[in-house]
Amino acid sequence: CTPTLCPVCCTGPSCGCFWTNGTIQGFPITDLDGQASHTGGLAGHGMRVADDFYLEPQMIHRIYGFCGYMITNSVAGLRKAQVDFYDDCNGVPSGTAFKSYTNSTVTSEVPVGNGLYLVQYCFTFCDDPLFLEGGKSYWVSLVGIADPTGTDISYWVSDPFGAKMLGAVPQKAMATSAGPVWGPWGPIAECCIGCVNMVYSLQGESCPVLWDNGGPDLGAGKGGSLSTNFTTGTSARTADDFVTNTCSDTQVCYIDAWIWSSCVPPDGFIELYDTTCIPAGPNIVTSGTLPGSLISNLTPIRTTLTGQSATIDGNVYQGYHLEFFGPTMPTLLKGHTYWLSAGGLGGQNVTGRAYFAYSAPSCTSQCTTKLSPGMTRNIVVGDEPWTVTTRDYAFRVFVKQPFFFSSSPGGTPTCSADFNGDGVTNTIDIFDYLSSWLAGCP
Repeated sequence: CTPTLCPVCCTGPSCGCFWTNGTIQGFPITDLDGQASHTGGLAGHGMRVADDFYLEPQMIHRIYGFCGYMITNSVAGLRKAQVDFYDDCNGVPSGTAFKSYTNSTVTSEVPVGNGLYLVQYCFTFCDDPLFLEGGKSYWVSLVGIADPTGTDISYWVSDPFGAKMLGAVPQKAMATSAGPVWGPWGPIAECCIGCVNMVYSLQGESCPVLWDNGGPDLGAGKGGSLSTNFTTGTSARTADDFVTNTCSDTQVCYIDAWIWSSCVPPDGFIELYDTTCIPAGPNIVTSGTLPGSLISNLTPIRTTLTGQSATIDGNVYQGYHLEFFGPTMPTLLKGHTYWLSAGGLGGQNVTGRAYFAYSAPSCTSQCTTKLSPGMTRNIVVGDEPWTVTTRDYAFRVFVKQPFFFSSSPGGTPTCSADFNGDGVTNTIDIFDYLSSWLAGCP
């Protein structure tokens, strides 16, 4: 793909095309250069094809857009397509699609003869973003949608046979009845297709993990600590700490956290606190850090029911996944400790409760916490002390891709000796470089 095809909402130097799956072969091109993937029309109840892609581990990947080529005889002006995303299960798409988009845009149309056109369909996911975990394979399926004439069909274009395979061999499925109701996935090994790549590209942004405190504990030790507001005016907060080990200040890309709540759905929140150091006292066994001033209060962009539940103090609470992203995410200072709190506001529900979920303990370590245990407090007038808990809490922080060498406005790299990019080469660059080297940054 080219930068001009990247959605307008995908901006900045870290945004681009991070998966290109095959290329269009030379003309002439016919329906034999693709695999039928269409619902209705000449495809009957439906035929579909899926191809896989892999995402780099230790990152969260925001998919901003998808572009793929099809050969179709759908009527001009009525050409539409759908793109579906699937998890991978033993090398084939798993179950039903976890995400589907129908907002296709035709970005090019080239006649190829016999009433067929080579059409590029592009989708943008600006208003309904798709975040995918790294270190996993996924499957994507591009399917043409029948026009009102009911006599059309679409073929997802493949690259030339014999080209180097990227990932697994594509899979196909047939609809067994209207709906459509799909049959099982199977390889496209017969006839003329075989081992090929379906032609498509993904545009987006990959954000490395800054801190992974773990997902929610779903075992025998699951539960959480109170983190909510009450209609009586009192409230409670639970927070856990994390460290920024970057070489420079960096903007947050994505934060997620897990809570248990009795509100359906909860009015969730996430708060970032600065840190302060304290001496030993009646509530803290040894000197250490605890949450300081509140520096950021974020409202979740997406709240998803996890399907899990936990019994806390005799009451059953439902699990929720809170996600925070967008253009106004905070910037974190390099070499700093922060505290993060997640929970839900009680609203007008007197009995409403929310608990910051315990994180799952590590299977490879005897240590029970990553940095230090979380802290909790009940708030009446605002200066009640934080008290230490015995658990870590479930959250993750991802940041924008770090850049260590700056460039001039024209895009030409500056002198590499000017490490801090201030336009002057002096001893300060040496100390800045040593600071980065000692911090373990590349």
